[in-house]
Amino acid sequence: MIFGGIGTFYGIRYLREKQAQEEMDAIVDEQAQLGLETELETKKIEQDERDFLEELCATDDPVELLPVVSSSEVFEEKVEEYKNSERSDQKSLRQIYDLRRHLEFSFRNFESPFLNTQMLEKGQKLECELRYKSRNVIFMTTVLEANENHLYIKPPTVKRRPANLKQFPFIHCRIQRANDAEYEFDLKIVDQLIDEMNAVVLEQTSAIRKMTIRESERVPLEKKMQFHKVSESQYDLEQKFEAEKRQRDLVTAMIKDMSAGGMKLQVNQLQGISKSDVLVFHLPQASMRRDLAASVMNIVERGGLYDLHMKFRDNDTITRMKINQYLHRVSKNMEAMAS
Repeated sequence: MIFGGIGTFYGIRYLREKQAQEEMDAIVDEQAQLGLETELETKKIEQDERDFLEELCATDDPVELLPVVSSSEVFEEKVEEYKNSERSDQKSLRQIYDLRRHLEFSFRNFESPFLNTQMLEKGQKLECELRYKSRNVIFMTTVLEANENHLYIKPPTVKRRPANLKQFPFIHCRIQRANDAEYEFDLKIVDQLIDEMNAVVLEQTSAIRKMTIRESERVPLEKKMQFHKVSESQYDLEQKFEAEKRQRDLVTAMIKDMSAGGMKLQVNQLQGISKSDVLVFHLPQASMRRDLAASVMNIVERGGLYDLHMKFRDNDTITRMKINQYLHRVSKNMEAMAS
């Protein structure tokens, strides 16, 4: 009787715990199903893509599917597993690429980390670099088309004709995401089409190096220059409404170093400069038609001298490329003089 009572007690407790666990699992399943439906409805995922999602993950369990549609990292892990399985084929590769776009795991989505070049879309601008006869050739290009395996870009032109890039094994690319970081990656050159599309075919990659904007290469200059000082409000007014430019004070400063994102100046006296002022100047030998403008981000006093930490304004991709080309030439000249 004693053993029977003990057995009954533990049996009842086991059944109660099992029932509680089943109820908890049911609640989790219900919440996951609701979350999954919300994500799929919000992103307007069609039924055929929902079916493929279950095939990709080898399950229809909402608890396992919800993280895949909510996180680009989890999605890419599942994609990698699927590609390495026997279930993968050419049709499914196209479905993967389309599903990634429809889930909004793209480069333009700042909430998704830049994990692979499959996240780039048609129309995206790229800064590219090739090594040619002991010098670096930098050019801007556009993504013409993309799929899960390849990226198609527009080749640069030489004497109004598309340059032949098939002679190069790789092309080095850079891209910047506003308020995020600058990214670098190398793409293998697979082919070059000479039909109406006229595109260079590149192999997609996930080997991407992330560099914060602050880590852009800084080149020492020690270059004394004159700048035009203007208040931030006046500069914004002139740019927005093309207002008449007022008389500006001249400021003399030494450029200590420069990067594609900004520079550090040094002055003996502040000359009326205050934080948030804008200094406008022309950078000679940089092949830029318009002047550069930089905001004073910080002022640091060092032994009677003042360091001005500057950030370039309205720094578009073309301007960054021109500055990088200029700094590259400066670096090469310095190396030549040192040797």
